[in-house]
Amino acid sequence: MISGNVETIVTNFKRPENVRRIAQALKDQSVPIKLTIVDNDVSGFQLDAQTLALANLVIRPSINIGPFCRYYAAFCSTAEFVYIHDDDMLPGKKVIEHFLTHAESGPNFGVLGQHGRIAKPNEYDASSVSAESDFVEVDSVVRAYFVRTSNLHHLLRLRNHPEIREKCREDDLMLCSAMRLYGNLPILLTPKPGPGESVNATELLAPHAQCRRPDHYQRRTEFLRWIQSLGWKILGFSLANEQGKAS
Repeated sequence: MISGNVETIVTNFKRPENVRRIAQALKDQSVPIKLTIVDNDVSGFQLDAQTLALANLVIRPSINIGPFCRYYAAFCSTAEFVYIHDDDMLPGKKVIEHFLTHAESGPNFGVLGQHGRIAKPNEYDASSVSAESDFVEVDSVVRAYFVRTSNLHHLLRLRNHPEIREKCREDDLMLCSAMRLYGNLPILLTPKPGPGESVNATELLAPHAQCRRPDHYQRRTEFLRWIQSLGWKILGFSLANEQGKAS
């Protein structure tokens, strides 16, 4: 029986119409959730009062801390689980139920997601990893992130690293690499979602997307090289080592 409680977080940067629809979709989930909205209140892109009224908590950072603001909100959570949803897609009605089911019955994890990536030693690879009938381990997940709140301290340890500099712009990579580097926790894709369980049941328009930066993949590659210098190992490296030992 599903018993966990979940804090869902969505951030408004410059897509208030998307956030309005996502907030409503999260409130309409098949299981009860708490909703936190991070409203950066950029001039001309503010959320309307009706959208804000859907939230259990509204956070407006007094300074612009970039993508890390979603984790600022996560650290405030008292729920057992935190679910962070990107602002360019609408979730199905059973998304939270899907994650809870697999979080409570599956293996230990650092982050659960539905869209994954496997890194290469010297460059970021944007190729998608497909969900299967069972859990699939990946180097990182994108677009939606389900974590156990008690594990978030691993992320804070990385965020406070003296060399983090601009790296916090790659917030998804930070989350996933911190869980494995400091917590030895795997990053997993859940088994293939069924009807109503997809995080991107409907794709939304995505103006101002970070992935359209001309140096987007360069930044992500630089982050992965840096995190490897701290001791994080990509799955391909680990698998090659295991195969070498076996032979």
